Amino acid sequence: MIKQQYTANTVLVGLLALVLYGASSLIAAQQVISPANPMQAEDTVVVSGEGIALFERGEQLPRWQVLSGQQTYEPLLAGDTVLLGSSNGLYALNRLDGAVRWHRQVSSSAIFSPLIVGKYAIAGGTDGILRAVNVDDGTTLWQRKFPGWIYSPALVGELLVSGGNQGILWALDRAGEPVWEFTLNGDELVYRPVSIGDNLVAVSTFSGRVVVLDAMGQVYWQIKLPTPVKRIDLQGEQLLLHRFGGVVTQVDTATGRLIAHHKLGGGLTYRARWFDQRWWISDDQGRISTLTRGGEITPRASLIQSVVAMPVVVGKNLLLPVKKGSELKLMPLRPAI
Repeated sequence: MIKQQYTANTVLVGLLALVLYGASSLIAAQQVISPANPMQAEDTVVVSGEGIALFERGEQLPRWQVLSGQQTYEPLLAGDTVLLGSSNGLYALNRLDGAVRWHRQVSSSAIFSPLIVGKYAIAGGTDGILRAVNVDDGTTLWQRKFPGWIYSPALVGELLVSGGNQGILWALDRAGEPVWEFTLNGDELVYRPVSIGDNLVAVSTFSGRVVVLDAMGQVYWQIKLPTPVKRIDLQGEQLLLHRFGGVVTQVDTATGRLIAHHKLGGGLTYRARWFDQRWWISDDQGRISTLTRGGEITPRASLIQSVVAMPVVVGKNLLLPVKKGSELKLMPLRPAI
């Protein structure tokens, strides 16, 4: 009798494990896309910079350019749809010609570029609403109101983690239900949270703090820097922190240990591209520098054109998104320099 009960329990546990494994595999199989500028899918590159343009096959001039003059945020490519947030709401554009497929507008409020999980895009905004909408038609799955305004989330494990100007991080499940919150003691986020691998998230605040949390909302490590961090890049065992005042700081991903600080000049640096065993960094003064993992920095070029985003690799070429007048274009950096 005991043996039969043991066998039955074993079978039930096995079946339950299979069900959970199947559900976990289904969730893991969902496509997750985070916004980036530029956004690249194979040889297609989408660049945002007071408007948005799509380039193909490494061509320097765009196939199309739309929304010129608007404050546009980082784009995303999802199949034949280009998504992006803006000061005028959330746009879904046709990848072929840039035509508007749908547009979610909130009066007097910006909507930030979303995180795509499966067929839904989850976007925050200055109206304080975190909303999940269908990528195909913009219909709302759920929305939740927060105090102040809130950035679009990062995916940490199976949770959506975000925050804004209230000095609090909130974790929600896929249905938009709260799971945990973490207080930053009123310290406002500089920008959206950033996923580090599958189970960590990093945020930066205007007091100069960089805090890394796990999926349970526990502090993994944190550091305090003299100036705030605007952007965070990840390459294996190293994070590159872009600080106000044109300073970049290298830290160890696992521990937050400081490796080196580098003053590049300019007010802000754009996100960096890891290429040819070094970081390629551009700033808002048009200067291009490279930085090795070991901390060796080399000035590369100084441009007349306005840089609008980090470099992008197409084939064996390194291309830099720039703007001349109202026109967006891709300028070769490598092998030209």
